[in-house]
Amino acid sequence: MLLYSQSAELRAIKTLTSPKLDESVRSTWLGQLSKDFFHFEPCQRAFERIDKLAKKRFRIISFKALIEDPSLDEDMRDVLASMDEKPAIKKSQRKETLETLNNYRKIRILYFAAKTTLEAMGETEVDVDSLIEEHAQAVARANMKGSAEEFFLNFGAHDSSDAIINDILAGKIRPRIKSGFAEYDERSGGLPENGVMIIAATTSGGKSTIAMIISKIMYLVNKMSVLRITLEMQELQETQRLLSNLTGIPLRRFTQNKLTMPDKALVKRKHKEYVAHGKEHGITYTTISPKGEMTIDGALRMARPFGHKVIVIDYLGLLDGTDGDDQWKALNAAARVAKNYSRETGALVILLAQLDDATDKLRYARGIKEHADVMWQWNYSKPEQRESRVIPIQVSKDRDAELYTFDVGERFDVMNVTMNGANGQVHKPDDSDDEEKPKKGGFGKGKGKDKDKKKGKKSKRKDEDEDDDDTGKDALS
Repeated sequence: MLLYSQSAELRAIKTLTSPKLDESVRSTWLGQLSKDFFHFEPCQRAFERIDKLAKKRFRIISFKALIEDPSLDEDMRDVLASMDEKPAIKKSQRKETLETLNNYRKIRILYFAAKTTLEAMGETEVDVDSLIEEHAQAVARANMKGSAEEFFLNFGAHDSSDAIINDILAGKIRPRIKSGFAEYDERSGGLPENGVMIIAATTSGGKSTIAMIISKIMYLVNKMSVLRITLEMQELQETQRLLSNLTGIPLRRFTQNKLTMPDKALVKRKHKEYVAHGKEHGITYTTISPKGEMTIDGALRMARPFGHKVIVIDYLGLLDGTDGDDQWKALNAAARVAKNYSRETGALVILLAQLDDATDKLRYARGIKEHADVMWQWNYSKPEQRESRVIPIQVSKDRDAELYTFDVGERFDVMNVTMNGANGQVHKPDDSDDEEKPKKGGFGKGKGKDKDKKKGKKSKRKDEDEDDDDTGKDALS
């Protein structure tokens, strides 16, 4: 019985490296595959090389470059170059190829499990229970859509618990990372390094802004690659918001084309620093604004080959397939897919969701909370709340940590929030603040100097902007 299809494996390699296919299609294809789908050694080594370079360079190598890559054995490159197989250009062809590879993957798992059993049966002593356990694990791996290492923690018969007990006694804990929100980091130790976080707020409540702040902290402080998939805004809007946050320049001046020369100089400097940080640490802060509809599966497949450790989806209700009569089912399923993805990749997946302003509950699908490791929620719809400019963020779920509420000051005019220690006090900006001066937020060092106060310019600035209101109450959030 054949254990693999040489032609199907080469077709998969040719598809991954074909210039006839858009980069996004090939990255999605790469995310659907793994080393376990390949058995023919030249194809297996080729896939490993493609996957490694994609994570390192954030692009997929061409077939020509692959067969010229000195990292691959010369004989294997010769074999790949000599084989005549066309890439799967049509979607139906790629689906058929994937099914073929997956079926052979299952055959190999069962074959080697049976081979191990037959060899064990030839011995004078047979541990039947161990053989049954090995078969059970083989069947579990075969039933999985992709590849993942299975670990069974047994206490008692077939005990495998010594290692985990030793880890606990040695003080090993589940890693948590800084969120940038002082009180939360102090009381909870930060966000989990992997898992699912839900950020839920009422309409225009600032969930996109809070998620952007967390994303920035992950990139700058925790030195992690971040992918933001935004279904509401385009790259221009996302970048304007990020620059407003980094510089303290009011968002309105970006969106209304009112940037001053000092503003532009500050933007260039902050942008240069942001890029340099990523290059120094080999990380990336990526924004994707899909032009068409996107499912949760498609979003995560796109992310998988590039190894981002934090993925933000803004927001759940805009994903394709999450509307209609059974919206609650679709949203629950999307959260479950994110949970499985996190388990397989070790990434932190942050999902934004809508909160009902009357009931303070997740709109359409309260069940998605069950799949979350952490959930922050807040209602910022009442006029008196917006007048106070204080956001009460409720930690309504946090595995292994307490539940409580912490306050932050709202500065949506500069896409930021402010904090003062861990006691919930916030800084409320004075209405008399010179709006030409970048505001100091709770994040960043606020080093920008107000160069516009030079002699002869102050009164001119005042005349230009006296009709404008930068209080932030109506700023997009």
